[in-house]
Amino acid sequence: MASSLLASGRITINSSPPYLATISTFANQAAIAIQNAQLHQEVKQQAITDGLTGLYNFRYIKGRLEEEVKRAQRFKHYLALRNTQKENNKYNTYIFF
Repeated sequence: MASSLLASGRITINSSPPYLATISTFANQAAIAIQNAQLHQEVKQQAITDGLTGLYNFRYIKGRLEEEVKRAQRFKHYLALRNTQKENNKYNTYIFF
């Protein structure tokens, strides 16, 4: 909290010891790094989900399915896929083995 206040310029440290300026600069840089990490995580989430529904997009699902197929092959396990669609107020379910 204090570091974000320092980064926004709301708090200034006016004191004679020179190390306080160094600490202030470090706190500002740390706050900027934290904000960048949060923005990066947000953009990463937006890249794999639909903005309107919040559901995963096709590219993400395809990539995860490829990973799961490789894992099932590696451990010699069975893999099943279930797809449910709603069409004309009726749910259609498809199961693949």
